[in-house]
Amino acid sequence: MIVRIDHVYIPDSTHVMVQWSLESVSEQGEYSFMVERSGSPSEWESVSGILRDTYYYEDDLAGINVYSLDRDLYYRIRAVPPSGEDNEVYSDSVDLRGTPRPAITDSEPVVGLTVVQDGPTGSVSTPFLPRPKDGRRRVLVGRAIQRQAMIYFKHLDGQELLLLKRRHYGWRCTDCFDPLTKTIVRSNCTTCYGTSWQGGYYAPYTLWGKVFRQPPRTIRTNTGKETAAGGGLIIMGFPRITEGDLLVDPFNNERWLLEPGSDSRIRGIPYLQYPKASAVARSDIEFDIPTTR
Repeated sequence: MIVRIDHVYIPDSTHVMVQWSLESVSEQGEYSFMVERSGSPSEWESVSGILRDTYYYEDDLAGINVYSLDRDLYYRIRAVPPSGEDNEVYSDSVDLRGTPRPAITDSEPVVGLTVVQDGPTGSVSTPFLPRPKDGRRRVLVGRAIQRQAMIYFKHLDGQELLLLKRRHYGWRCTDCFDPLTKTIVRSNCTTCYGTSWQGGYYAPYTLWGKVFRQPPRTIRTNTGKETAAGGGLIIMGFPRITEGDLLVDPFNNERWLLEPGSDSRIRGIPYLQYPKASAVARSDIEFDIPTTR
């Protein structure tokens, strides 16, 4: 089992969003996660408590300004499989730009500012290493781009959309998944919605974006031909898209299955996504997925 931090997103000066994923999963069941934070790639403190049935966490820094010149933050994820803590694993630590950082040995001094705050598991004391010289500029430039995109989407030519992340671990579906052939034997299963994992998708995440609509096109489905909406998409950079995610227009219930596409980036940090989108026909099982969970 491997846990990776996929993206670190800063929505404002006192909040940080961390997204992760699991790879090489061999166990079925409930996985739990804890988000740990540090002012250096060492001396970790849990800031999230135990998390289940999610793929991201919003860290409320309680007044710590992430744009400050002399501070940096690091995050890592602790993942515990259904078999218990004996098989737990940790992700690599990353900074606020999502850049992996090597661990610091206990013999190395931790210098900088120490901030004490109340967390879900008690008082959290975080020492901060000085930020690299170009770190603050990267964060500020990225934040400016995000802010301009949000203003454009909210007030000029965008809309709210719902992202449903596809599940890739948990409990296998007992209604349509064949454990011998490891294939899905029903295409219309309302237990897993064609994913082979119970529940199918995580709860909807609201994000802003723009839909470029084109004339509807006719696509072939299991029940024959059907008209589906066409067009392209631009969405914010968080959460990161993986293959099989579902995007929903909540106003007219148009739906798209997504694949990763291109990005707008500043020095490697993604701020906008241009996913590949395939329109979902209304006869497909993805139209039965509730969006009010």
